[in-house]
Amino acid sequence: MTTTELIPVAGGSHIWAERAGDGPPLVLHHGSVHDSRLWNRVFAELARHRTVVRYDARGHGRSTPATAPFRYEDDLLAVLDRFGFRSAELVGLSMGGEVALDFTLEHPERVRSLT
Repeated sequence: MTTTELIPVAGGSHIWAERAGDGPPLVLHHGSVHDSRLWNRVFAELARHRTVVRYDARGHGRSTPATAPFRYEDDLLAVLDRFGFRSAELVGLSMGGEVALDFTLEHPERVRSLT
C-alpha cells in the first residue's frame, strides 16, 4: 500500500512525501534539478523489500516553496519523525547526497547507512 502525506515544516511550508512497502526504512532524496519522480523506476521495486519514502524537497515538485529561511537537513529530520523512523538508510543524488551527508554528520544515530 502506498500513502502520501503533506508534512508541515518550519515557516508554514509543507513537504510532500510518499511511503510504500514494509521492512527496514529507506529514504530517497533527489537532486536540485529534480523532484521525487526521479525515483519512479526504482520506487516500487525497493518497496517490495523495505519501507521506502521519497519526498520532494522544499520548493520542488509537490512541496511548497520556502517562506522563511530553512535547512534541508531539518526537513529530512521532519520526514523521519513524521513516519516514526528512529533511524533509516539514506540515499541521495547530488544535492540529496549533500543533504544526507550533512544530516548524517549532525544526527549519526538516525542513519543506518548512507548512499
